[in-house]
Order: sequence, then structure tokens, then C-alpha cells
Amino acid sequence: MAVGPTTNVTPRTVLLKGRGVRDERVAQAAILPGQLLLLRSDGQFQVHNAAGAFAPATFALENELFGLGVDDTYNANDLVQAEMCGPPQWVLARLPASASAVNIGDLLQSNGDGNLTKVSGTNTPIAQALDAVNNSAGATTAFIRVRIV
Repeated sequence: MAVGPTTNVTPRTVLLKGRGVRDERVAQAAILPGQLLLLRSDGQFQVHNAAGAFAPATFALENELFGLGVDDTYNANDLVQAEMCGPPQWVLARLPASASAVNIGDLLQSNGDGNLTKVSGTNTPIAQALDAVNNSAGATTAFIRVRIV
């Protein structure tokens, strides 16, 4: 999958530039590296599930402790490595399957399924696209480099 205007290489890590605060919690259900997370009242992580709503920029990282990469899923009850991010950190996030094309500079919001999508209306942006990615014909999620806003 192509990522970025000048490269055909997907980075091997979610955290691209800068450092936030690392957290580790149990997964409520399956989580993919690069997905936006929500901290539940029971202390577990789940994918952020409210499209367009505010979300602290907390992203699932690859499970490097077990030698796993950005394509390896955390299962329910696994310990999820996550990074609580802030501006101007860069992360490798995900766009949903069949997502509208995203251009460099577009603001992105929660899609309500752990992925990001273009901001609509007055919804709260979480990140800004650093790549142009067209996943409108994609059957699976696509990676995109983003800057936290």
C-alpha cells in the first residue's frame, strides 16, 4: 500500500515523530495498530466509537514487545501498547475501507470505528493529513501519516 506522495513504503511503526505518554491496558475487543482508542470506565481500551466526537489522541502501537508489526491485531484481553499523543506529533493512523479520498492538509476526525476520516461540518478534528490517500475503492483499512492537532 502506498503511503505518502513520494514513497511506496509503509512505515513499520505507528509513532513517527515526537513522544507522548505510553500506556498499556487490556483490550476490550480486537484492536489494530494505528487505531484511535477510547479508555473505558473499566480501565480497558476499545476503539473510539463516536464518529466526529472529541477524542484524546491515543493510538494503538505495534506490539514490539512480541516482535509484532503494524499489521498484527491485538485480540480481546491482550495487553495493548498505546501512545497518548499531542501536537505536533506524527503517527501512522488508519482510514476505513471505502473512505473518501484524503488530501494533504485535510483535517481528520474519528470515524467511530477506531479509524480516521475527513472532518465533516463542525466536528472535532484530531489530526491533519500528511499524505494524499484515496481508499475509496479499498476493501480494507489504509494507512495514512498524520500530525496531531
